[in-house]
Amino acid sequence: MIPEPQEAHGLVMLLGNGLGEAMAGMRSRQARLELARAEARGSPSVAARRAEAEASDAAVRVAQAEVRRLRVTEPRAGKGTVGVYGHVLDDGDPVVGAVVALVGDDEALVCIDTDKAGSFALTVDSERALGLRVSIGERVVHRDEEATIAPGPLATYRLVELGESTPQAPTQHACGGDEQPEHSGPLPKPGGSLTQVLKKLRASGVPVAKVWLYASDDSTPKVTKIREVDGGVGLNVQGRLTDAGRLSVVASVLAHQPEAERAGVGSSSAAAALLKAGRVTRWSEAERVSRLKPADVAERFGLDRAQADALSSALATTMATIEIVEEG
Repeated sequence: MIPEPQEAHGLVMLLGNGLGEAMAGMRSRQARLELARAEARGSPSVAARRAEAEASDAAVRVAQAEVRRLRVTEPRAGKGTVGVYGHVLDDGDPVVGAVVALVGDDEALVCIDTDKAGSFALTVDSERALGLRVSIGERVVHRDEEATIAPGPLATYRLVELGESTPQAPTQHACGGDEQPEHSGPLPKPGGSLTQVLKKLRASGVPVAKVWLYASDDSTPKVTKIREVDGGVGLNVQGRLTDAGRLSVVASVLAHQPEAERAGVGSSSAAAALLKAGRVTRWSEAERVSRLKPADVAERFGLDRAQADALSSALATTMATIEIVEEG
């Protein structure tokens, strides 16, 4: 059976990216080995080897994300037809049997269960943009705040990461008056990774107003102090001040932004993959991209206008939130 042109293109892309994933994996292992050797010798090239290893790891994650996307058959889309496909994950693991629905005016127009890979594909005739809703049993675990999946020639890809986006149940509070609880639980304790702490703060409804990054040899940025500041809390974070180390913090903070879901970066790994795909490999480049207009962001990252608007806003907020502390 001869595949349709679009399907054939996808197969070719899958083959190419599959080879790319394997080659990136080999290079990542080699870079880690060279780093270990440099550290064992006390070589002055340790910093350069570490940066190369981190960049190689990021390349593997990008290739894996692209292969995962290409393994889902892209649904029909076009004028008057909305198509969406993607994955539902929980901290990177596939969620099997979740019910994904395209929704208009709170009415589910079409539904499908996720498969063993957590993937789904939906298409429905509609002249207007629709939203995405994900349910597990009787519980809604994700709902788009705005309808951004619009009809058009290409289906929209969506990655729903429940580990960082699952809404928490509301907490009880006194009736009457305007006073509401500041957050729904105690603040997390310092010592965890930045991604873990941000995840807990988001679940508690606590905004992060500032992140100060201090130099350390930790490959994973860690939160050492949490303090109250104007507009929310401030985090002292220790991590590497290399470009790769700084961009790791950018990815975590970017995924924490309220607009991140609409931009398709509901997790730090998805945010890191998007930055890599947009050729953002240096801190200075992240600063420059955060000042681009949404139209330029759309072109650079291959997003539709609604996603680009959300990413542009989230990037600007992220870069304004992070401050590099160069202690001397």
